[in-house]
Amino acid sequence: MRERLTIKLDSKKIRIIEFFSEVTRPASALRFRRFKPLLGVVLIALATSICQAQLSVSDGLALWLKADKGVTADGAGKVTVWADQSPNGNNAAERLDGTADELPLLVPNDVNSQPAVRFDGVSNVLEIANSYTLQPLDGDWTVIFVAKRLQNSVGDFPQIIGCRPWTAPADDGWAVAYSGAGLVGSHLADGTAGHDLDVTRSASPLSQANFEMWQVEENRGGGTTSFYRNGDLDAILTPAMPTATVAPVDSVYIGRDIGGANNRRANMDLAEVIIYNRVLSKTEREAVTTYLSDKYGLGYVPNVPPTASISSPANGASFNVPATFTLSVDAADTDGSVKKVDFYAGSSL
Repeated sequence: MRERLTIKLDSKKIRIIEFFSEVTRPASALRFRRFKPLLGVVLIALATSICQAQLSVSDGLALWLKADKGVTADGAGKVTVWADQSPNGNNAAERLDGTADELPLLVPNDVNSQPAVRFDGVSNVLEIANSYTLQPLDGDWTVIFVAKRLQNSVGDFPQIIGCRPWTAPADDGWAVAYSGAGLVGSHLADGTAGHDLDVTRSASPLSQANFEMWQVEENRGGGTTSFYRNGDLDAILTPAMPTATVAPVDSVYIGRDIGGANNRRANMDLAEVIIYNRVLSKTEREAVTTYLSDKYGLGYVPNVPPTASISSPANGASFNVPATFTLSVDAADTDGSVKKVDFYAGSSL
């Protein structure tokens, strides 16, 4: 017997084009029915592979942790390993000298049928061994995460993720944390120059009601720190930037600081963390935002710029001066509205 199944795929449909069965005797209805479960499995697998959100931006990817893949949990659901999905192998795991009560909890179906890792704000922490791939050095730095802030965080700036000794405002390293009011802060310094969490913060707080997607962008070349919330610009600041290499020797810690006062502990559900060793372009940022929004049901829709074209006078029309004529414009915005159109003569309004 010989079978052939031909399937045509496009972005919206999966269609069976041909099913062919050749046997030495007529195929019975029973023999045909036994192929139906197989077809169902094929269709489900193909639909899953097509519809599943994919991260398309890989250039400069330093760390990628996502709770739906690479998580090892014990019988109580405590996370012992959170495997890095980037090529760098920067796996998060139990601290070398840690205790069992430090392990966070894997929470299934926490957001849009996706799991998240819950940090209790008491003792939970995961450690990533120091690596040159997790050091900003002389370059830019972008931290993206999907999380929800819970009720019982401790300290002035509970740490989401970071690599710094927490001994001075300009200590060598980087970190993303949030204030007592939930404002997302960014630390980037070289030991002498740079900025700390208390002066470089978002305008809006990390939500306690819903999961949100945040991007913290450290653009050293441009001298700016930008915060994006669910794809929209939340704040852009011009803080002091490091003037030397940022090369911390500490481990990276998720969920709390180890060192300094050792009392900054985040109570949060963390679904995904993506770090790039550069600033993303607008197109790349929208691609990553769309991937995370689709995956976690955050409702992001990329902005489509408005269009405008002169409808009168006609292109190529000429007039004898002095002359009076009316300028008319057709303007449209497919995902908003046009409030005003300005006319310029050269650079003059």
